[in-house]
Amino acid sequence: MAANQEDAVRLFNRTLALDPDNPEAHFYLGGIYRMQGKRDEAIIELKKALEANPEQELVNYILGDLYLAKGVLVEAISAFNRVIAINPDSGMAYYSLGIAYKQKGALAEAADALFEAGLLAVIKNDKDLALNAYNRLKETGKTQLAVELQGVLSPWFDPANEVVTQPHHSQSQQ
Repeated sequence: MAANQEDAVRLFNRTLALDPDNPEAHFYLGGIYRMQGKRDEAIIELKKALEANPEQELVNYILGDLYLAKGVLVEAISAFNRVIAINPDSGMAYYSLGIAYKQKGALAEAADALFEAGLLAVIKNDKDLALNAYNRLKETGKTQLAVELQGVLSPWFDPANEVVTQPHHSQSQQ
């Protein structure tokens, strides 16, 4: 796999030598760098991919995830807010925004985003996201909001009695 990644990096760089503004080549190159753990290089490529079209939901989300993993919280929050502006129904963007706010120490903003993620999880039938949003919301200390979310979730499932499992989302959001 590593050899294939290196071949792909060479091919995308050749593509970019011929067409330096090719957003797809920047996106895929950024994705490969991300898989390789080269966060800074991935960020550079993804930002170049956004130059052609800043309204790309997935690119903005991945960029936010990379910033979150690096602890660059202001940039992560900005990227997740761009995703929400593009797609107000993105439960994962609200969840990740909540995590970023929580890490920043902005607990009220974190609670609001996590509450929204929990609500959207019900609509999307995503029990893992709902449970994780509820548990992270409780961690903010915003007890009343957690109780409200539990009330919304309880007809569907009772998050207070669920076993917490590892989320299926990226590791930077733990």
